[in-house]
Amino acid sequence: MNKTKWGALACGLCCALCVALYLASVRGEVDAARAEALERYGGDQVEVCVAKRDLAAGEVVDASAVVMKMWVADLLPDTAVTDSSQIIGKRLGSNVLKGEVLCSRRTEMSDSELAVPAGMAAISVPARPVQAVGGS
Repeated sequence: MNKTKWGALACGLCCALCVALYLASVRGEVDAARAEALERYGGDQVEVCVAKRDLAAGEVVDASAVVMKMWVADLLPDTAVTDSSQIIGKRLGSNVLKGEVLCSRRTEMSDSELAVPAGMAAISVPARPVQAVGGS
C-alpha cells in the first residue's frame, strides 16, 4: 500500500472511533433522561393498549387497531385497558386518536333520548362537522 491508502485508512478508523464515542455519549444521556423522567413521574410501568391508528366513534375495535406499549402507571387514566381482550370486539362510543391509551369508558354508548315537548317535532338536519355546533 502506498502512503495515501494508509492515510485514508487511518482517517477512516479515526472517524469510526469518533462516531462510536459520540453514540456512547448520546446513549448515556438518553438513559439518564429516562431515569430522571421515571423518577419524577413514577417508576412503575404498566403495559396498556394503545391505538395504532385513528379510530372513529361507532367503530368495532379489532386486533389490527391496537398495540401493547409500556406506559408510566401514574400518568394513566383509571380505566386504561391492560388486556387487549377487554377492548377487542367492542364498539367505540367516541373517537380515539392514534397513540392514545384505550380506556374502557370509550366503549360506553349514551342511550339518552331526545326529549321533545308535546306538540313539537324533532328533525335531523345533515351538516358537515365544520358547520355543526361543537363538531357534532
